[in-house]
Amino acid sequence: MMQAFLTTQLAGHNRSGLSGQRDVSPWTLTTEVTFPQKLSQCSSVNDLKQSLEFLNVLLEKPFIGHNQRKLRQEAIKLGVLPEHGLLSHEEWSNLPLLRLYLHGLHMSVTDLVIYAMIISKLKFLNSDLSSLKTIVSEWPLFLKWIIRVEGHCHGITKTFLNLISENVSVNITNRFSPSVNIPITVKNLDSSQMKIPLLPEGEELCHVLPKDCFSKINTICSEVHFKDYPLPDLQWESFPTEIKPQRNNTNNTNKMHQLQCILVGVKHVISQLNLKKEKALGSEPIRIVDFCSGSGHLGIFLAYLLPDCHVYLVETKWGSLNFAQSRIRALGLHNVTMCLCHMDQFKAEFDIGVSLHACGTATDIVLRHCVRCDAAVVSSPCCYGKIKSSSKMCYPRSKTVSDFISTAEFIKISKMGDRETDNEDFMKLVDVDRMRGLEEQGYTSVELRKLIPLTCSLKNNLIVAFK
Repeated sequence: MMQAFLTTQLAGHNRSGLSGQRDVSPWTLTTEVTFPQKLSQCSSVNDLKQSLEFLNVLLEKPFIGHNQRKLRQEAIKLGVLPEHGLLSHEEWSNLPLLRLYLHGLHMSVTDLVIYAMIISKLKFLNSDLSSLKTIVSEWPLFLKWIIRVEGHCHGITKTFLNLISENVSVNITNRFSPSVNIPITVKNLDSSQMKIPLLPEGEELCHVLPKDCFSKINTICSEVHFKDYPLPDLQWESFPTEIKPQRNNTNNTNKMHQLQCILVGVKHVISQLNLKKEKALGSEPIRIVDFCSGSGHLGIFLAYLLPDCHVYLVETKWGSLNFAQSRIRALGLHNVTMCLCHMDQFKAEFDIGVSLHACGTATDIVLRHCVRCDAAVVSSPCCYGKIKSSSKMCYPRSKTVSDFISTAEFIKISKMGDRETDNEDFMKLVDVDRMRGLEEQGYTSVELRKLIPLTCSLKNNLIVAFK
């Protein structure tokens, strides 16, 4: 039972893969390769002490992840950050995100593997653990981490504490304390003794850009301007409850604004489809695919307001589609089809591809599907920092941008697009590259718009294109 529970928790949101980190970074190299190797080589209690002390130092490093706004909202719920109202916005935004686990706020396979190695070493060295008892209280972050991990392992709680001392206690209900100055840099440890590459003090994973990159960005983006467009006056109060996106049982007005902007883009390209393909509404429905649909906020909204179109919801999480199905039935919609699959597995033909905040490379997969079908595009990207270049998806996407910017520079620029402030130029560069790529594939009309109002999302760019 315990094994089944752990497997379920660690298998990821769609129960099809591990939730361990896949990023190739100095942090990942340290926590998943070199540190476990060093831990496995411990042959004495002194070696183990040094390794555990180093683990405590790793946990002092603040967590730097994508989509900082969402991470900070989640951190409030977990007690890692104080409520926003207790501090000014600037003070709150500058607070470091502290680690609950090695890769951030949630347990991963890395935590479980390192925990198992520590327990194994403790049992192997069981005859001489007295020296650990006297210094274990000096590693508060390590202690809290080990108790959290053991909290996931039902039936073996306090294994670590039982092995070294019955009298060690630590309060882990809330990591944040305004009166405590929590260290956020690596110090008091000679990393050469560990032979593990540490991040330079003060350096973030989002590296500083070369100076000439800014002039390149200006050159590429200067000719692209955001397109203005009128918004319809939707009477949301007259819509059924199942249409309205909600958060904490209240209407999510930001999401409503986002859906409204997507609707305008879809109606715009539908008018072009009717003219270019002479596809009359009512005889052959226009096929709209909502990629990364989640529970169908966007797709069901479009299906309800555009009854002569047929909408496909493409999603990998059965739980989300199960909820979407209940909403579809409640609304009595007959123009929606749900597809439980990864985007790469979707092979059907369609006329319009839409996505709202598809993370990182997912937006480019949406665009690739649209190019395959000569379909129109209405897409609002998200999580620019999650973009990764590979043999299947190379960056920059367009020849126009690749003539100016290398792959390494482009990836660094995309990471800067996930900053909470001063990120507009970096987001625009990534999306201009996507626009140029579509133009090179024969798209005759490609526009860059904004979600209105701008405050409805930090990621408020919108690409609208058709052939």
